[in-house]
Amino acid sequence: YDETLKITSDWAFFLLAINKYNYSYQHVKAFVSKFNLDGICSHNKFKNTIAAEKASILKKYFPSFLDDYTECETAMDSLTKAREQFGYRVHNKIKKIFSPRS
Repeated sequence: YDETLKITSDWAFFLLAINKYNYSYQHVKAFVSKFNLDGICSHNKFKNTIAAEKASILKKYFPSFLDDYTECETAMDSLTKAREQFGYRVHNKIKKIFSPRS
């Protein structure tokens, strides 16, 4: 467990345990934890720190996957932005439909 990482220690631990050291895991059809959306991982201001930490782990242990991971993250960011813009447009249309007319 790498305590030098500020945010992604758990992610790094499980990534290495499963993919480098071949520890087994089992899917459990039950809730075993609750993710709090107010935590540090959910704030955009830490997005660059999270990305840098993940990139450093991948570069150190899985360098051949770093480019693919970066490409996937970029695509996910684009998809998230597109979804947010679509939601905003839909919200505005609904607002126009249901707003009181003067």
